[in-house]
Amino acid sequence: MMDFSNPLFALGALVLLGLGLVVLVILATILRQVFAANFGWGAWDWRTVLASFVILVGAIHFGNYALSLLDGAETPPAGFPPAFLIGAVAIGVGIAAIRGRGR
Repeated sequence: MMDFSNPLFALGALVLLGLGLVVLVILATILRQVFAANFGWGAWDWRTVLASFVILVGAIHFGNYALSLLDGAETPPAGFPPAFLIGAVAIGVGIAAIRGRGR
């Protein structure tokens, strides 16, 4: 059983949260660069931000669905990902847009 009151557990959760945000920022930056190269959209263009957000939320939704299937659920729930994951994507896309502002 895990001891959630252990300070090392909290530290590990913070480290994993930080790594997850870094991965989301990297993915959003790559998507932004692809949109800029293929469509000529800028980093602050609403289409770039919206498309990056929708693609990453869709990837998280698909990942949750796939994990439910791998876990053995015969009919996995087709619900929306938790608000925490949506917020993490929003933060990652926002940081990527801000980083791309000067470029």
